[in-house]
Amino acid sequence: MKTNNVQQQVPNKSIWDLPRQGPYSNEEKLQWEVAKLQQDVSNLQKPWIRQPGSWISIVTTLLALVVGGYNLNLASYQKERNLWAADKAQKEAIEASELRDKTLAEKKRAQVDVQDAQNQLKNIKQQAHSLKRAAWSSRTFLIVSW
Repeated sequence: MKTNNVQQQVPNKSIWDLPRQGPYSNEEKLQWEVAKLQQDVSNLQKPWIRQPGSWISIVTTLLALVVGGYNLNLASYQKERNLWAADKAQKEAIEASELRDKTLAEKKRAQVDVQDAQNQLKNIKQQAHSLKRAAWSSRTFLIVSW
């Protein structure tokens, strides 16, 4: 306000040509200090929930809880998924082993069946051969005996 009064008194001079004002007076400093203290007292009389610092700490705490809960849930999910994958791999390995054992047993049975069939075929061929011999020898006997 004082600068406006000074400018009005000296209209032709620029602001740089005006004389510099010294430091603030003690009365002005005292007024500012009293105003600041009154503001501090009014802030202290407010409930803690209405102060911005409390809201910042509340929001920070809630955010930390949410992020921590999410990370905990994510870690638990990943651990469960890894256990499930390991269990699944173990079951598949057991099933593959059982299937391999079953296949080997079936292969052995099939080989035994093939061997039995070949032995039966050999026996049948031997019987057929012996029957042919017997038939030829009985024919020969019949021809000779006529």
